[in-house]
Amino acid sequence: MLGKRKNRSKASKDSLPSPDEKKSKDEGKAHSTASETDEVFEALEMAEGVGSKLEAVLKKLEKLDTIESRLSQMHTTLASIEENVSRLDSEVDDLKTKSKQLGSTVNELKESIQFNEEDISDLKLENQKLQQDVCELQKQLLYMETYSRRENVKFVGLLEEQVDNMNGGDEDHNGAQAKIEDTREIIYKFLEHQLKIPNARQKIEFQRLHRLGKSKNGSSRPIIARFLRYGDKELVMDQARKHLKDTEFHVYEDIPKLLYDSRKGQMKKLQKAREKGFTAYFSKAQPDKLYVNGKYIAPGEPIE
Repeated sequence: MLGKRKNRSKASKDSLPSPDEKKSKDEGKAHSTASETDEVFEALEMAEGVGSKLEAVLKKLEKLDTIESRLSQMHTTLASIEENVSRLDSEVDDLKTKSKQLGSTVNELKESIQFNEEDISDLKLENQKLQQDVCELQKQLLYMETYSRRENVKFVGLLEEQVDNMNGGDEDHNGAQAKIEDTREIIYKFLEHQLKIPNARQKIEFQRLHRLGKSKNGSSRPIIARFLRYGDKELVMDQARKHLKDTEFHVYEDIPKLLYDSRKGQMKKLQKAREKGFTAYFSKAQPDKLYVNGKYIAPGEPIE
């Protein structure tokens, strides 16, 4: 046992390091510890760098999330816009179709209007022709009426006379006999005294004669007389042209008012033509037509 202890003690002594070895060993430990410390610091520094980088990465990831969200909104907006554009394209197509239909309708209306205008133009021409025909027919009727009045004469300026009705006339409001005029006697006196026709009662006969219109106080109504013979009427007109100039009496042929008004517009031409020594007269059958030296003179035509 003692030998074993001695051996252990010897071995233990042999195994103890020397001071230099111990110093060297301590220096090695110190160096190892410093090296480890440096590595830790480096690791810490690297950790700090990684942390800041991680934070930067996280911030960038947050920005990417925001961008992604915005992109998603943009995609949604774009989808909505595309939908709206698609709808607008459809509406535009519908409008184009309707526009084509309207254009076709407008063209049809234009063609219809053109046809209508042509029809209207034809109708206007036809209407003008009809109006001319109507005017011509009216003229012909007036000429026929003039012919039926060819024995008639109007006497203007003869005073109305009131005499007792010896043959029994109407009674007035007081029961007395009403007074009427002997118009035939007034005409015969006028023919004999003013127109200088002797024995007028024996030469001239009337179919009928009477005053025109209603009686008015202070005025004398014209007398219309229808001769039995056309020659008697011509005699009276000739004598009137000779003896009634510059008097209050007038004798006119009985012609329709429309023809008389048209004839009145030609009277100055008639007078002017006669002053020049031309043969001027109005047609008896068509009393609104003026002839100078046998030539018809229209209303707007001057006398040469």
